[in-house]
Amino acid sequence: MRREYITGRSYTYTGNMNLEDGNSRDIGLSVRPWGKQNQTGQTAVISVSNPAPKVTVNNTVAGIGTARTYLTDITDPDFKSIKVYRSTVKGFTPSPDNLVYDGYTNPVIHEGLQTDTTYYFRLLGADEFGDGELTPEFSFKTEAFNPAGELSDGDNLIVRGNVVSEYGGSKVILGPLKRDGYFNVLEASAVSAPIFEVRENGDLLLGSEQSGSYAIWDQSEKAFKVFGQINIAAGSKGYSALLDRPNSLSSINAAEAGKLQGIQDGATKGADWGQVSGIPQRFSDSATPGLNLTADYLGFHNGSRFTTYMDRNGHFALNASAANNCLSWNGSVLSVRGDVLATSVAASVSLNAPTISGGTIQGTHISGTTINGGAINGTNITGATVTGSTMQTAGGGKRIVLSSATNEAHFYGDQGDGSIQELASIGIRPVGGDKYVMQVGNLNPGNRRAGILAHSNDTVAIMAQSNTGMPLFAVHESQTARTSPAIYALNMSHDPISMGIKASSAGGVGVNAQGNKYAVYANFGDYGPFTGAHDCLLRSGSEPKPGQILVYGEVINRRDLSNVLHEASLSSKPRQRGKAGVYVSATAINPEHFDMTDDEFAELEDTYTAGIMNALGEG
Repeated sequence: MRREYITGRSYTYTGNMNLEDGNSRDIGLSVRPWGKQNQTGQTAVISVSNPAPKVTVNNTVAGIGTARTYLTDITDPDFKSIKVYRSTVKGFTPSPDNLVYDGYTNPVIHEGLQTDTTYYFRLLGADEFGDGELTPEFSFKTEAFNPAGELSDGDNLIVRGNVVSEYGGSKVILGPLKRDGYFNVLEASAVSAPIFEVRENGDLLLGSEQSGSYAIWDQSEKAFKVFGQINIAAGSKGYSALLDRPNSLSSINAAEAGKLQGIQDGATKGADWGQVSGIPQRFSDSATPGLNLTADYLGFHNGSRFTTYMDRNGHFALNASAANNCLSWNGSVLSVRGDVLATSVAASVSLNAPTISGGTIQGTHISGTTINGGAINGTNITGATVTGSTMQTAGGGKRIVLSSATNEAHFYGDQGDGSIQELASIGIRPVGGDKYVMQVGNLNPGNRRAGILAHSNDTVAIMAQSNTGMPLFAVHESQTARTSPAIYALNMSHDPISMGIKASSAGGVGVNAQGNKYAVYANFGDYGPFTGAHDCLLRSGSEPKPGQILVYGEVINRRDLSNVLHEASLSSKPRQRGKAGVYVSATAINPEHFDMTDDEFAELEDTYTAGIMNALGEG
């Protein structure tokens, strides 16, 4: 039996959980609400079932040595297999001795049968939960086999079986022969592989499919397919014997014959270039809109000027008519108006100048006394002053981001559940009504990273000071990690006067603690000088009111002298002995306060509820 306590509005019971609990087809869920004041509601019961798979037999067709049993399609999503039990004895009992098949095919194939014999069989379906129900007993009878054949129906030879001719390892087989899931009607084979097959579906195979070189008539596609080379053997008439061979270019493409005719006898000899279009013209030095090749330029002309070109002096220009985003070379100066981007190790860019300015500056190595840009990207950036609205170590994922807008540094990393979140920040950040210089950690669901991990060999690991505010503030807002503290301090020293946390105040309170149930709770060890509140156990059904006096009963759990849990009950008379304290409120039973097994704790929850009392002392 699985017992779980949840605080959400839904609960999921998975298949793996069912497997751990015994893999049962029938599942019952019992739900009982539990209030904050330890009151319980009515129990609701939900039952679900996963029925066993059923196998339905349609019919069985028997041959000479085989038979096929056709089934109704099985749609059960977790269906696994069918077991076939078969015998020649009517009314037989299925057992491992007569189990002949365990798998799934439809139809079920019965093989290795005797001729002219009646067989009885039963089927059993199985899914991931186990076996289902056995079918009723079915039967079929195989055909008789007459190797000599018989003459009938007007001197026709009827053969009930296969006709096999064999010589030196080669065979010719006429009859139903199963191969790779289908039946051959006629098969001729060499010693190692079939070389000719006529199949029951109308396919005709020449050669072996396993060899990769074969030909086949595919009846379903009405096509003859050749896998391999087609060779015209010596002695044949070859290409000239083809009836549909092209005699001219017009036989290939009649519509384009006029354009091709001028160059079919040679690329230059007798070519009619007037039939050719779509290539750069070089008939005059007067450029026209489009691509041109003149005496001085090779490039694109927009109707008024060359915008992208290379001239006769070796100069070139790209997008020359634009005020920005253009590139040109005049023989001595390379001018770039726009961004320079290097995106690989091989394509590196090195810029060195007293001042480098641009909306975007990217390169492998960038050096300058002052670098200004909206975005600056480079493997190595050297500068006395680097100014930008945002600088970051990466565009996404784990990274450090410096923001000039807020004058803050933000650190992003894996918060422990695979997602990249902001884990720390440095800067004057407002949180609530306060402002903080540094914030570590976040309140995102799934964050399992410690906010601060500090180590020191022989001095203080963390020292926080503030003149008027809080020098150190820790928040833990998880709704599920009940035992994970906001601050955890560990002193590894075994000195009896060593301390995990020390707090002092020059004129006020050393430690100010508050909690929904306990302001301070000691798990192990002594504490003093007096306990203000203590847990107690009350019999289920008793409902004391705050202020009523409780008396001690049986000791339920004892860890040490200062950690004892009693059963308590209402005082029944004045000056009654064994007074425990004054009842304050109800609370939940915490399994960490008890040294017992899960079953013992479950029995404890059924017997008691927990409460808090203002204790008068203990021990």
